[in-house]
Amino acid sequence: MIATRRGLVALAAIAGALLVILVVDLARRDGPVDRTLVPGFDETTVTRLGWTAHPVGPYLTVERGTGQPWRRTAPSQGAVEQAPIASLLATLRGARWHRSEKRDPREDSASTHLAVDHAGGRLELWVGRPLADADQAWIRIGDRSYLVDAWVTHALLPSPLDLAIRTPLAGIANVPEYTIDGVHVEGSPRRIAPHPRPSTASTSYLVLDPAFVGELERSLAELAIDTLPSTPMGHGEAIAIEMAGTRVSLGGACEQRVYLAATTGDGCVPRDAADAVRRLVEKLHGPPAAIGSRAPVPVGIEWVTLVDDKKLDLRKRPTIDGADANPAEVAVLMTVLRSPVDASDVVVAPTTKPIGALAIGTQQDGIVLALHPGNLVQRAEEPIALRLAPDAFAVLLRGASAYRDATPWREEPTTIDEIAIDGVTYQRGPVLGEWVRTPAGPSDAASIDALVRALAEPRVLGVAPATVVTRRTIHLHVRPPVGDEKTHTIELGAPIAAGCPAKIDSTSVLLPVEICRLVPR
Repeated sequence: MIATRRGLVALAAIAGALLVILVVDLARRDGPVDRTLVPGFDETTVTRLGWTAHPVGPYLTVERGTGQPWRRTAPSQGAVEQAPIASLLATLRGARWHRSEKRDPREDSASTHLAVDHAGGRLELWVGRPLADADQAWIRIGDRSYLVDAWVTHALLPSPLDLAIRTPLAGIANVPEYTIDGVHVEGSPRRIAPHPRPSTASTSYLVLDPAFVGELERSLAELAIDTLPSTPMGHGEAIAIEMAGTRVSLGGACEQRVYLAATTGDGCVPRDAADAVRRLVEKLHGPPAAIGSRAPVPVGIEWVTLVDDKKLDLRKRPTIDGADANPAEVAVLMTVLRSPVDASDVVVAPTTKPIGALAIGTQQDGIVLALHPGNLVQRAEEPIALRLAPDAFAVLLRGASAYRDATPWREEPTTIDEIAIDGVTYQRGPVLGEWVRTPAGPSDAASIDALVRALAEPRVLGVAPATVVTRRTIHLHVRPPVGDEKTHTIELGAPIAAGCPAKIDSTSVLLPVEICRLVPR
């Protein structure tokens, strides 16, 4: 019994000692471990990044001024892609490590040194290669090494090719103008134009075929550097291209490729891509008929000044001198202006005096079309003309009267709730197509419904050939879902072979003969 008591006392003493040790240990422990690779990193203060490969030496340096983009300063001056550097800085800010230990610097002899200059000094990292059997790598900062995921090292070590502006002409389709091999291309639609602009109008312009332009600009935009030369190469017979401050020279051998020298940085591009550009440039210097647009106006049209100097405005609802234009006739004109002729109908520009002219407004630039005898259309100052079919050419000679909308009104048929013919009224019933006659009598609802549809948007064929003697008077009552109610009045004469004579707002017009026939007797 005494032994048992002594044992219990001993156990209590041991437990108390362990409790004291635990409390002391907990009191000495630090807080949670910060596993951020670079605690407190502020990417906005970084001004310079430099990479040194061992044992090769420094191979790339980029710098930026306040508010300026990053630029390459070594081994040569030039622009760089901004996204890889932004990714690198974001990685330094957010990367975390799995394990940390002190390592002998000699173990990192194959690592790449990254120097990060910032407002507070310099951060130096020795970035190791990914481990053989793990998607991880070591990074040494100061006297400690940190085990991180391999993607961190990839982000910190972009190659010179990763930072190169690989497609310096990528935006060529979006610039207002560019020059290629001495040929100046500008505007929309794209056209060849003298540059600088001449003081006289004797120099030829040429609106280019959109398909050719698309192929040319696509081939230039897709010129992609895929190799960086170890040493500067000769240009050979180079094609010079200038676009929005970027200058490119394409030519010369470059490690089985073609050398591309650019203000954004030099490199090598695939030979087949360079050959495609060269073939298109040769076409650019070739016969104008081969590359000129075969459509009089190959882009969207905003307005047209017709041969009688009246303006057809297409920017919203088509209007002619402020009044509504006939959409069907406008569509015919647009088809003629936008449709290409056959290659055999592209001819040398005539020397005859034009018989008329149209001024075309597009989103960016205008086009003047000179109309010549023989159904020829010539864009101003161009060396070629287009031969149109006679009926198409006749459309271009039409004045404003051909486009005026003679339709007196346009109503939705279902908003016409009543039609009065002389002394008889027909009211729309609760069912679509049903009409109730007042006074009661025989009624053909289908004929009344057809008449209402025809008069909701009466198609005017022309002017009535003689004074209209009123035989029937029709009143249409319109009750729209919104807006005021209104009434339209039509006085019909006796039908003739040419149509149905009528008076609308005291104007004598000719309507389709079916309207006269649909009116109940």
